[in-house]
Amino acid sequence: MRRGFALSKKSRKKSRKQRRAGRRAPQAGVSTVAAAQSAEPLGKGFPNRRVLTIFLAAKALTVAAFLLFFFGFDHMHGANLWNRWYSGPEVLDAIYLPFANWDGQNYLLIAERGYLAASAQPAFFPLYPLAIRAAQLILVDIYVSAFVVNLLLSFLFCYVFHHYAEHFLPEREASGALVLVLTWPTAFFLTALYTEALFLLLLFGFLYFYDLRKSRLSLPFAFLLPLARAQTAFVIAALLIVIVIRRLQGKPIDYRYEVSNMAAFAAGALCYLGFFQVAVGDAFAGISDQNNFVFGNSLMNLFNPGHFLAYLFAETRGWFSYTYSLTDKIFVIASLLASVIVARTKNLLWLVLYVMLLYPAAAMGGGGSFSRFTLVAAPILVLAVWSLYAGRARIIYAIGAAFAVAQLIFVWRFALNLWVA
Repeated sequence: MRRGFALSKKSRKKSRKQRRAGRRAPQAGVSTVAAAQSAEPLGKGFPNRRVLTIFLAAKALTVAAFLLFFFGFDHMHGANLWNRWYSGPEVLDAIYLPFANWDGQNYLLIAERGYLAASAQPAFFPLYPLAIRAAQLILVDIYVSAFVVNLLLSFLFCYVFHHYAEHFLPEREASGALVLVLTWPTAFFLTALYTEALFLLLLFGFLYFYDLRKSRLSLPFAFLLPLARAQTAFVIAALLIVIVIRRLQGKPIDYRYEVSNMAAFAAGALCYLGFFQVAVGDAFAGISDQNNFVFGNSLMNLFNPGHFLAYLFAETRGWFSYTYSLTDKIFVIASLLASVIVARTKNLLWLVLYVMLLYPAAAMGGGGSFSRFTLVAAPILVLAVWSLYAGRARIIYAIGAAFAVAQLIFVWRFALNLWVA
């Protein structure tokens, strides 16, 4: 009996080891032909029922939170009336208002009336308001159009991300990764009228075809990214760094493929400049107008570690402020420390992309809006966490629950037009 019990115990241990081994993520940072061939076509199984269920549940809860805080704290609707660029300060109870605060007001204004040369509007990238304007041709109402566009973009991001994650994780863990992304403290920006859903869809659409399929279908995503958000510049920088590192490591590189992607990025950037030349008569208006904001961002600060350290140790201006906020500093420290987790996956592309999406946003100025910027890097960290610690799912979900509580606090502030961080 004892010998049989011992064998049974050994077999159980072996079985557990095999299950763990099956969860280990392949090193996608070093994509191979075999890995590219193993990635399933993106449209297969669309729409994924599991993804759709998670998405609808998360979206319903987020929208409910927006409306609950907006109508439950209506005595606070007088906050920051100066920022009502589109709706005007006299509109305080419209149902769309909690979703259209801060940048959302500018996107609505641009979508309906176009860019104004004598304003800071060119600082806002054109692809998102153009998408709203296109939807308005069918849906007529500008608010309905913006909400439908965001709904569609955020669902497509969830679907593409889940499909990408399934290459590295079993389906259950891939779904867990999606849940963790949607509970991220600033994931409510996927519901607000902001560019996060658009940028993340384009980024992971690009990564799917670039990293897994090695397909030229990555080119349309590369072309559109420069029209969506400034952080595309750091995505390009990350890809170039990865190419250089692989070259130094003596690993094979398909230069024709890499050059074609860089050419698509360059074409998108030229289209961005051409758009503003036509729209406001100045190709570089969008770049120069970035200086109209209070964050004090400068590219030169990226090469000055002293500035970054000075920011970290400078006196904070409260939990929530435009710059030097305690909330942003907590996100900066936690996010950069978490790069160790991403490094443990030995996925070069993930690590470089994660750092390049975060460090510039933290180092360029006074940390303004950094907590929001973490959302675009969060999916990479989430993939790393599930790849390494899938056996500790309860702890991961407990962290997700804490994230969700933080997100509710942020939703409360954003819905009432208060600065989030």
